[in-house]
Amino acid sequence: MNSRKFLLTLFIFILSCDIFATAPRMQRAKVFADRRKYRVQGHDQYRFKGCEAFNEDRDSYYIFSCNEETFEGPLDNLEKQQYRISKKVFGDNFLRGLRDYTLSSLKENEDNLTKTLNCINSTDPECKEKVENLLQYFKSNLPSYRKIISLSKLHHVGGRGFSFFNIVKDIEHDDLDYEIPEMSDEEYLEARELKDEILYNIKQDSLSQIDEPCIKYDFEFKKKLCPRNIENKIKNEVQKGVERVKEQYIREYNRVTNSDPLLARVNLRGSESDEEILKEVRKQLIDSIAANKKSFEDIKELEDDDDLIDLVKNKAAVDGYLSTLGHSRALCDVSQDLYEDVETSKLMTSLYIGGAAIVGGGLCLGTFGFGCALGVAIAAESVDLYLQQSELNESRQSFASGIGSLDRVESARSDRDMALAFVAIGSSGHLLKPVARVARGSYRASRQSVDSVYEDFKATKELADLRNYRASYPDSFDNISSLKSKYSEFSLTTPRVNSKWIDNARNSNSSLYLDIENAALKRLNDTLGDKELVTSLTNLHKDVLYKNINELVKKYPQINFDIYSDFKSLRFAFSPKNIPKDIEAKFLKDLDKTYKEANFEFAKMVKNLDGLGTEKPAMWFEAGISNTADAAGQAAKRARRITRDGPQIVSFNSVRSMMDDDIIAINKFNDGLSSGVLSNTDLVQNLPSGKKILSLNAIETIRKSIGKYKQDMVDEISKKSNGLSHSAVKDSLDAKEVQAQFAKKFGVELDTSESIRLVRHVNQLDGLTPGLWQESRVIASLDRATFGGFSGDVTGMGARNIQQVAVDIAESTSQSADDILAATRRGEQRVTETFNEIKDNFTNTVKEALDKRSIPYSSKCSGDDCVVIPKVALSKKDELEIIEAFRKQDNPSQYRLSFIPPGIDESKRTMMATHGELVEKEFRKEVVGVGVGKISQQKLSNITLGTRMPSSSDGSIDLYVGLGREVRLSESELQILREAHKKAIDKVNRELSSEGRDAISYKGGATEIIE
Repeated sequence: MNSRKFLLTLFIFILSCDIFATAPRMQRAKVFADRRKYRVQGHDQYRFKGCEAFNEDRDSYYIFSCNEETFEGPLDNLEKQQYRISKKVFGDNFLRGLRDYTLSSLKENEDNLTKTLNCINSTDPECKEKVENLLQYFKSNLPSYRKIISLSKLHHVGGRGFSFFNIVKDIEHDDLDYEIPEMSDEEYLEARELKDEILYNIKQDSLSQIDEPCIKYDFEFKKKLCPRNIENKIKNEVQKGVERVKEQYIREYNRVTNSDPLLARVNLRGSESDEEILKEVRKQLIDSIAANKKSFEDIKELEDDDDLIDLVKNKAAVDGYLSTLGHSRALCDVSQDLYEDVETSKLMTSLYIGGAAIVGGGLCLGTFGFGCALGVAIAAESVDLYLQQSELNESRQSFASGIGSLDRVESARSDRDMALAFVAIGSSGHLLKPVARVARGSYRASRQSVDSVYEDFKATKELADLRNYRASYPDSFDNISSLKSKYSEFSLTTPRVNSKWIDNARNSNSSLYLDIENAALKRLNDTLGDKELVTSLTNLHKDVLYKNINELVKKYPQINFDIYSDFKSLRFAFSPKNIPKDIEAKFLKDLDKTYKEANFEFAKMVKNLDGLGTEKPAMWFEAGISNTADAAGQAAKRARRITRDGPQIVSFNSVRSMMDDDIIAINKFNDGLSSGVLSNTDLVQNLPSGKKILSLNAIETIRKSIGKYKQDMVDEISKKSNGLSHSAVKDSLDAKEVQAQFAKKFGVELDTSESIRLVRHVNQLDGLTPGLWQESRVIASLDRATFGGFSGDVTGMGARNIQQVAVDIAESTSQSADDILAATRRGEQRVTETFNEIKDNFTNTVKEALDKRSIPYSSKCSGDDCVVIPKVALSKKDELEIIEAFRKQDNPSQYRLSFIPPGIDESKRTMMATHGELVEKEFRKEVVGVGVGKISQQKLSNITLGTRMPSSSDGSIDLYVGLGREVRLSESELQILREAHKKAIDKVNRELSSEGRDAISYKGGATEIIE
């Protein structure tokens, strides 16, 4: 074969080979084109709620069949036309269906908007109810939404020497052209508090990840004890956590705005009047109706796929459309593909759906019964990151129906607004949903209900805030008004912090318990005649002492504390449970020194105040310490019986023998009641067990007769008596007063030894009364009683506590100190229940009397004091109606009432009522007794007394005397009452004026008998 023929043959061979080789490639190319055209890839995540059931973390492929069902199989099935349909064809049809659905939704929403607008302008009863729901919706949802906006703009502020995170007050939408008002001062404060809680939680979460001995997670990051690199590490972790929280708030802002555009558009805060809210809602509804009409016309003309695809941006509309078709896998994947083909990073700004148009979501919540065009069930899904929304709604309904209180509504709102702070950010980097939440750090590995975990978090956060609280007070107070202004309503702790301490105390979870009480409280209330002043002094002492102890504990990295505060006491629980003995010994020494210094600092601060005379403020307070809370309380009480030159902390171990001796003495005294001077009188009470104890009346008389001396008097007598102990001097002074009162009041003549035994017995019982543990104390003050008002002091509560101890000891099968402490704690709980019933009776009696006369009012009870503040001035007939209501009860003398008129200076209202109570006390002392010129205790206990105070301290005090159902007074007895009225006022004038304050010169007014 010549060369030319060979080359031609070779060329033909190569060409034929190439052709044969190209055929498979062409076939494969066709297959790949078919794949692109027909094959659908499943998604692992879907943006539409109804599609979330198909979420899966794996790749899957399938094709569409003609009946719109998915078909999976070999690729050669792509050749079988009956099995396939173009993705584009399917998508095009989907978009047209979505367009038609959106049009119907717009039309239906326009109808709903018009109905809502007409209803706002209607007087129809059904419309009124719906309008009220609409108002409540904005009032309850706008505040939280506006906080979300502010917190979504959380940012760092820093410079040379300072660094902190802040939020904006002048909030605005980033991508929406709607004017919204700047946050009010109150809103901004609440948002800042929420921000602080978030930052605290982020910091605590970060601390829990670092294993360093200098970090005590339960309370705070003690900077002075940690190296700088640890501090820097904390800052970096907090910064990361803040960014993650900010992202969550941005997402939440987008979600809420998308689901309810009306919230975003209204130029309101939610705190405006009903008229202002409805005016703005009307405007927005009118704008929405117009926008719906325009959108309807624009969308109706759409045919091109590039335009129709914009409709996918409205996820609410897509969800609604999918719900009408059924959420199949194919529909969800096409929807997701279309959604990802358009820009979805911002809110819906479709060319065809105007900003004021509402397509789904916006009226689902707002119409409250008019219906939701899309049927997406937004209302059921709109429970956002706040935990307490349902509770808030229930609270509002209760309040509206008259069975709830405004306090409950405010509390629910506060809990809901603050709940978002309770998030686990740190290393996890995401918000946990309210269900099945697991807290971190100090709560790690404890799985609790949402409510209990949330309360634990709040208590820990509030305690941490208290640890970082810096007391600020002057070196001294020169006048009473400035002291009252700062401390009359001062509250060192919160109910949650108190509750945390109570839980600790009940379970004895700490090594040491310190109990400090104002042992002079009752005497100061009586001698100073100004409970508000005494409260202010007690609160100042708490502030001073807490500041010093808090600074001391910071020096001990191994020790933390819980704290409790009420009207009389300040208590600490020092943890952990087993503090090393060498550290405990050093800490106790420093603690005693700190306590002394704080008391002298306090005394120096108040020494220039008018009215204190020769008082020794450094000795007003007693402190006890032990390994249980009740034992510490007993040590504080028994500290009164220890002679000492200055303030000091008394250990329970040093007084345990006193307690043992007292228990023996109490039982011996009770055994002796079967014979002796009191055996045949009604001053002895028989218990069901057959044992005997002193009656409530006897204990009350003794209790009111002791402690009427001042410390300097005791000191002077002790010095002049050749070394007679302070306790012996006190017993002697008390015994003389008890002798006089028993003779006068009951006709019982006591010799000195019998009187001393009674005083010691009541002191021994009082020394065993457990301290009250209350989560919160409501401050009952008449300061806001612009139109006047009245106080109601519950009588005999101190005596009830003392008598309950007598019952507990008499009925206890064991007489050991520990068992008696446990028994008296149980007894205290029973007395508290009785006390609450008495206060409830006062509240219900007042409600019945004032409701009957259509008088609006508010009332509060604190300790054994209650106040009633009417919103209109009470007439004399109104006051008589109140006396009438109380005199008809089974125990008419249960409360002493003191009415104050309108026109009294705010700073003097509570003090004026207190003066009225003092007059009532002195009046009873003057009148009660046996024989000529006296009225029996039995008869007097069935009389309700009330003072009607003047507007100034030189006016006349009227006295209301409400006779019980079975009480009748002779003319001579009425004359006794009138004379005692004037004598009681004269005595109160002398005692109040003798304290070195402004002269008091009340005059005797009318004595009015109500029967």
